[in-house]
Amino acid sequence: MLEPGQSFDPETERVMVLGGGGPDLLAPVLLNGSTQPAPIELRAGVKYRFRFINIGPDDPLLRVSLLSGTAPLDWRAVAKDGAALPPAQATLRPAQQVVSVGETYDFEFEPSSTGEFRLEVFRPALLFLKRPEQQINVAVRVR
Repeated sequence: MLEPGQSFDPETERVMVLGGGGPDLLAPVLLNGSTQPAPIELRAGVKYRFRFINIGPDDPLLRVSLLSGTAPLDWRAVAKDGAALPPAQATLRPAQQVVSVGETYDFEFEPSSTGEFRLEVFRPALLFLKRPEQQINVAVRVR
């Protein structure tokens, strides 16, 4: 949901839809409909808004991370389930978040320099179903 007077800007707002690739618990998790999404292209010095939406019916522990190597970058939490966070909660924090079923999280990320980073979606294994863990890695290229 946008505040009055705001409009969606596809250049700086990136929507990431997380969900299952089929009707059962063994189906792979998808990011924007793919297990191998295209790289994300960003520009240094530009503030971006990432919105993560978990539409899967049975993946309560999906974790999204924005990483440099294995270390999380920082992003600012700005909204939860479409509602802006109060200033005390809109904080800069390590770029990792569990997105449960039906949840939406918005974060601001402003890369200060060029480089190669990685957006990771991680789904833990379900041992009782013999479903292995799954990880989707998306290149994030800052120019």
